[in-house]
Amino acid sequence: MSYPDTKESPLFFATKKENMDRREKVGCKKIQLWSDQSKNEYAIRLEGSGGLLASTKTNIQYTELVDESEYLEDLKYNWSYTLKAWMARQT
Repeated sequence: MSYPDTKESPLFFATKKENMDRREKVGCKKIQLWSDQSKNEYAIRLEGSGGLLASTKTNIQYTELVDESEYLEDLKYNWSYTLKAWMARQT
């Protein structure tokens, strides 16, 4: 079975640019892992947000963006667990 090369095709895959355009239109955000300059302390925040969702210490400047991942609003997140698991992947 073959399908025409149209957007109506069930096998249509969006290009990277189309995915980025869609993210901008719907206001999708990313979860970001930040660290302090010495990479000893870590924190999680949402892209474009100043507030921290979880951190290893308070009153520290988190200035280095280490990693980011898609934020899926319909999922429930345990931010402390997510931070610990993400930190473990960095070492």
